[in-house]
Amino acid sequence: MAKKTAAKPATAKKAVKKTKKSTPATPKGFVILSEVAELFRLPPTLKSEEASKTTTVKVVTTYDIKDDGFADTTAKTMKLTKETLAKTKKFYVSPYDIIISAAGTIGKTAIIPETLKGNIFPITTLLVIRFKENKKEQAKAMLLYLKSDAGKKEIKKMITGKTIKILNIGTMAKMKVPALTADVKKKALSTFTKIQNLYKKINDTKADIAEIQASYWK
Repeated sequence: MAKKTAAKPATAKKAVKKTKKSTPATPKGFVILSEVAELFRLPPTLKSEEASKTTTVKVVTTYDIKDDGFADTTAKTMKLTKETLAKTKKFYVSPYDIIISAAGTIGKTAIIPETLKGNIFPITTLLVIRFKENKKEQAKAMLLYLKSDAGKKEIKKMITGKTIKILNIGTMAKMKVPALTADVKKKALSTFTKIQNLYKKINDTKADIAEIQASYWK
């Protein structure tokens, strides 16, 4: 009589663990930009309208960004109907918003000053960063970071596109920026004041040079 061979127990299938890609941790002393600020840009489809009744609105552009870190002029205007304005007025800039060029020449950055009056749109190639609290302090500290070598390096990493360079708003929102600690606030305020004083000296010197040149031959 043939021996019965014991049936081999079925081998259980090994469970394969799916490893999730972990998001890199935020370095100590840094925060994600979207956690402390709102980012927006004007819809690229918004353009001047041809209608019998329109309102003229000022538009701040990359050309309005000055070396001293402010944008205190408006190079363009846009004509919009009452209906369009009602839908888009949420995109107006306000004092101590930060604007940053996001197409073509990337990374030109400035603060909207209190002196820029009226209802003003950012041109569609500008991103706007608006802080949720401590707006004035945050804007100055952020501007200095974006203009620093470290900030420029981070922006460069985020640029996409071969023919036309683009800084995507979703990518910018994930940018790691210094947290506004007491030390950072103190350093930012001191540095910002120093820089503005130096620009004042430059402007005063230019005015003196112009006066000397003008009065050379009378």
